[in-house]
Amino acid sequence: MVVHPSADTLDLSLTALFAGWAMTDEVQRRLAGQGFGELRFNDGVVIQHVLAAPLSITALAERMGVTQQAASKAVADLERRGLVRREPGAADARTKLLHLTEHALAAVEATRVLRRELQEELIAEHGTERVDDARALLAAVIGRFGGGDAIRARRVRPPPPRTAGSSSTAWKTCSCTRTSTRRKPRCTPISSPTAPACPPAARRSPTP
Repeated sequence: MVVHPSADTLDLSLTALFAGWAMTDEVQRRLAGQGFGELRFNDGVVIQHVLAAPLSITALAERMGVTQQAASKAVADLERRGLVRREPGAADARTKLLHLTEHALAAVEATRVLRRELQEELIAEHGTERVDDARALLAAVIGRFGGGDAIRARRVRPPPPRTAGSSSTAWKTCSCTRTSTRRKPRCTPISSPTAPACPPAARRSPTP
C-alpha cells in the first residue's frame, strides 16, 4: 500500500512526527556540509544537560532517568567523538565534571542557526501567518499532553521503547523491504500500516 503524505492521509500526530523527521534530516544534511557529519540525534539527549551546566556522571544519570552505567556508556561515546571532556570539579577534584568541547558548542550553535534558516525558508514559501499558526498549534499540543515541563527543564528524552503486545508498538517492530540495492529499506510499523517509514536506528543532530 502506497501512502501519499498529505493532510487527507495522515493524522495530526503522524504529520507532526514526520515533519519533524524531515526537518531534522535536512538540518543533518546541512550540518554535514559544515563539518559536523558525525552528530546523531540522540547526542542531544546528553548535550542538553551538559549545556545547561557542567555535571557529574551521577547527576547526568539522574537527570536522564537511566542507570549510571548507561550514562557512562553514552558519555564515553561522546568523548571518543570529541564532543565531551571531563575535568576535576572545583569543589572536589576527585569528582569529574562533564563539559562540552568547543566542537560540541560550535555544533549546537550551527544547529540553532540552521533551524532558524529552515523556519525562514518556510515563512518565505508559506507565509508568516501559516507558520506561526502551525507553531502555535504544535506548542499547544505539547502542553496538552504534558511535554512542556521536560522542555523547560531540558529533560527531553526519546519515547521509551515499546514491544509488540504493549499499549503501543515500538518503531523497532517494523516490516522492511528493499526495492533496490541502491536504496534504503522502506520500513512500516506493523501496528501502523499507514506510516510510510520507520525512523533510522540513530536519528541525528543535537536538540538543544
